[in-house]
Amino acid sequence: MLRENEVIRYHTYHGTKGLEFKNVVIIMKNRFNRKPIFTNFIQHRDAFEGLELKDKSDFKEARNLLYVVTSRAIKNLSVLYIDDIGQLREDIEGVFGKIHEFSG
Repeated sequence: MLRENEVIRYHTYHGTKGLEFKNVVIIMKNRFNRKPIFTNFIQHRDAFEGLELKDKSDFKEARNLLYVVTSRAIKNLSVLYIDDIGQLREDIEGVFGKIHEFSG
């Protein structure tokens, strides 16, 4: 429940760099900037050395961007994945831990 004096702030992934917040909710989907960089990162996070040069660039971009947004939380971090995660479920759990279904 939001208290009267509390404020919800919205930022882009890039816009959070250098900031900190008590609670952070990250909204993710399979494609970022029309490219599937998060999907590729999550699926191939352990196979960096075997990637082509272009894929390594996307991999680094996704890794760095995820680091920026996930390291903004002081107390609580939640990731709301808004696309179908059927094929990515195990890979997402490998990155973020146990998945809790949202029932809202």
